[in-house]
Amino acid sequence: SLRGAEIARGRVDPSRLLVMDPRGGELAVDGIPTTDPVFGVPAAWISVADRERAESLGYTVVDAASVVATHLAETIRRHAGEILGRAETNRLLDLVRSEAPGIVEEVVPNILSVGEVERVLAGLLREQVPIRDLVTILAAAADAARSTKEPALLVEAARHALARVISQRHRAADGAIHAVAVAPATDARLAEAVVVGPGRI
Repeated sequence: SLRGAEIARGRVDPSRLLVMDPRGGELAVDGIPTTDPVFGVPAAWISVADRERAESLGYTVVDAASVVATHLAETIRRHAGEILGRAETNRLLDLVRSEAPGIVEEVVPNILSVGEVERVLAGLLREQVPIRDLVTILAAAADAARSTKEPALLVEAARHALARVISQRHRAADGAIHAVAVAPATDARLAEAVVVGPGRI
């Protein structure tokens, strides 16, 4: 639960193993049918004695503890933007301050408050953009904040600064980035329809 509201639920059987087909197909093993809590593919809880057969069929076999750990990590990743608060933001700023004190002293609180930094980081996390490079994020947000304090535009500035990291995460095995292009007229209409309001686009 997060702040009293349930965000994930699952059930594990410590005496069994979770098996799933990485291709997402139907399983040809006896077990208790279920759905993998992370990837949402068909799965089954099988006995330990059936492990060898399942592996010979090319299935992924995971013990209960690993299922819990993976599900918890994925749940945190999906809700990281909601989990991040003032205290966590202050701790992150303290980490940056220990390595690059100049950027923190320049930005907080002279240009951006801790709350505004929090909103930028939360916005990136909601989009599942890594926030490891806090120096780049702070610098980009601070530059943009000289002309606007609109959170959505500050997030946009940070996203642009992290373009290389974001693009690398979406590269295919051959290094290509697949994209869909829209007609120029449609693109123009979409741009005209975007309205920037307090705290949102």
